[in-house]
Amino acid sequence: MNSVVNSVVNGAVLVHGGTMARRASLATALRSADGLSVRVRVSSRAAEAAKCLADPAVVAVFLVDAPDDADAVRAAALARGLAASVYALEPRDTADVVVSLTRAALRVSDRL
Repeated sequence: MNSVVNSVVNGAVLVHGGTMARRASLATALRSADGLSVRVRVSSRAAEAAKCLADPAVVAVFLVDAPDDADAVRAAALARGLAASVYALEPRDTADVVVSLTRAALRVSDRL
């Protein structure tokens, strides 16, 4: 359950690719992680991802299960200056990994 700490959102992440169920599972894990204040954007196509990346609050991009358009989404993220925060997830990567990477990306963005 989200705590009072989560009432102020200090960033956003993009979860792109994979199945609808996998995206939803990762989004739920991010939204419910204790002490993590983040908006989660999800996309299944590069055009949707580009719209999500227009949000200046996006601090990390997760490419789930090697999507076909990963290169295009990665290029869009790089153009936004997110080179260090684009992660290619594989089926074995758990939600805990995504939460941990998101926390790290938020810490880095807070220092900028």
